[in-house]
Amino acid sequence: MKIAMISSAKADPSTGVGSVSLTLKRFFTASGHFCKMFFFEDVISARKSILTEAIFSLLIGLKLRIDDFDILDVTAGDGAVLALRGLLPGRHPKPVLVARSHGLEHVIHESNLARAKAGTLKLSWRYPIYHGGFRLWQVRQFLRRADLTLFLNAYDRAYAVEKLGVRAETAEIVDNGIPDIFLAQKVSFEPKTELKIALIGSFLQRKGVDYSVPALNGLLRSYDGLSVTFFGTGVPKAEVLNGFDSAVVGRVDAIMRYEHGLLPDLLRDFDILLFPSLTEGFGLAVVEGMACGLAAVVSGIPGIADRLLDGVNAIIIPPKDQAAIEHAVRRLVDDPALLQKLRRAGYEFAQNFSWRRIAEQNLALYEKAAARKRAGRSA
Repeated sequence: MKIAMISSAKADPSTGVGSVSLTLKRFFTASGHFCKMFFFEDVISARKSILTEAIFSLLIGLKLRIDDFDILDVTAGDGAVLALRGLLPGRHPKPVLVARSHGLEHVIHESNLARAKAGTLKLSWRYPIYHGGFRLWQVRQFLRRADLTLFLNAYDRAYAVEKLGVRAETAEIVDNGIPDIFLAQKVSFEPKTELKIALIGSFLQRKGVDYSVPALNGLLRSYDGLSVTFFGTGVPKAEVLNGFDSAVVGRVDAIMRYEHGLLPDLLRDFDILLFPSLTEGFGLAVVEGMACGLAAVVSGIPGIADRLLDGVNAIIIPPKDQAAIEHAVRRLVDDPALLQKLRRAGYEFAQNFSWRRIAEQNLALYEKAAARKRAGRSA
């Protein structure tokens, strides 16, 4: 197959969209398929802004020779013009249009509005124009016209079918994977008296910091042998430490940025992964942490929590619940047997998320959609 993967994101392997797209391309190519990437900088030379992001869909629709490809795999908000262009008659069969959601933007929008109403998020005056307006229209148009729609969780899929008019037969759920360097890690599960908690991701309200920081404050006051590190905060260390009491701040660390391939080494001595996010498409950091032998405490939001079993391979807690965070971590600290059980079970669970398997899953869905499209043309 000849595959084009298209996204207005930057070609940055340290970001979710960039990492997923580049990794899938590598495995598609290794499987003998031709795959070409079209990121923002491949289409637009200007600095990325709301305006240039908004016109990406138009420019890619005008520039791309769609008949050169069998599959157009496009980030959901970037394919509206391609879908409309694909309605025009051509000399060759039109390619299969794949709308890939990296986290359904309508669901994120509803979360943003709820948080703004509650006073925990301030939205820019520009928000209703693009991300809360035109971008949502683009996503909906492409999802409804695509031959295959890919979602990261059941909630996003159901929302798209029930509220956006997406055809149920085109809507599929796919996994995200972890790099090979995370698989088959050599992990020691020996009990320890001093435990380390890791949080992976940006230091943002959306990541649950309003609830995790006060919970961790209480836990650090209760347990002298406990320490916490935030990885990939995106903000200076001082901003993270500002939320902690002076009595415990010495046991808190924050790493603003790190090279992704070094994360297994960075997590080598950690025991617990806390993931209190309020909204995620998938939550890949959870799988990466589990692959490094950490016991996961995860918000019960759509995404990776759909694939976990509470008390079996993770502890699932309600989102936005400081008390639940504290209780879950206390369970693990006070019960070494439970901690080791979840560490081992999580480690085994994470081995299922190889990109090779997930690339094969995607290719099979492409083939299925192509067969369905051929059958529709011949009917």
